[in-house]
Amino acid sequence: MQHAFKTDLLRLLRAAGAYLFVAALGAAIAGLILIDLRRGNVVENGLVETAQLLALAAAAIVYGTRARLARGGRGPARALAMCSLVVLAMCIRELDGFFDKLLWHGSWAAIDLLVLAAFLAIPAVAPERTVRELADFARSQECALLVVGIAFAVVFSQLLGYKVVWAEVFDLPIWQDAAAPFVQPDGHLPGEIDIPRHVKNTVEESFELASYLLVLASALLPPLVARRDGPRDRQTV
Repeated sequence: MQHAFKTDLLRLLRAAGAYLFVAALGAAIAGLILIDLRRGNVVENGLVETAQLLALAAAAIVYGTRARLARGGRGPARALAMCSLVVLAMCIRELDGFFDKLLWHGSWAAIDLLVLAAFLAIPAVAPERTVRELADFARSQECALLVVGIAFAVVFSQLLGYKVVWAEVFDLPIWQDAAAPFVQPDGHLPGEIDIPRHVKNTVEESFELASYLLVLASALLPPLVARRDGPRDRQTV
């Protein structure tokens, strides 16, 4: 009975630790946004963009490391490797500006095709084992967290960034009246006070960072929280 109590207490402490970890990620997002805003705006090569790349790179490395450690039947190695490749592809997409300068415009897509080839090679080599491991992974909590993070980053964040969305927001009379004195003859605002663009960038990039940190949490939390607790010695009442 004493062992069961300690086991449950440890599980609660690990769950509380996981909550504090995610809360710390949320606080980090707010802090980075504030620093970028005080430096001018949330722009490319700023802290928010850098944090996005670091979160994706870290998640890809963690998933890849877990896949290597899970080889030999010790876990869903193929499923974890596929997760690592998906996150790696997202990281490469975020580096599009870097690859445009290093190679050619749109070269990130060619690199992602190589990642896609590696992704498809995994089920091609051992389809039955891959499907079985993916099915096991799909039942895990980390899969749900990973899917939510990717869906929000790839779908919601992109839809949120459409100009038509923000055109509707800033079409409200209160914004029109406030911006009227600064509108130039061509109908646009000067770049330094282009409020719609600044607000759109801040919201879109910040939400994207939050989504990537969810992806990172999906890679880090399971090995930190889910440990073997040993046999239980509960007594039936």
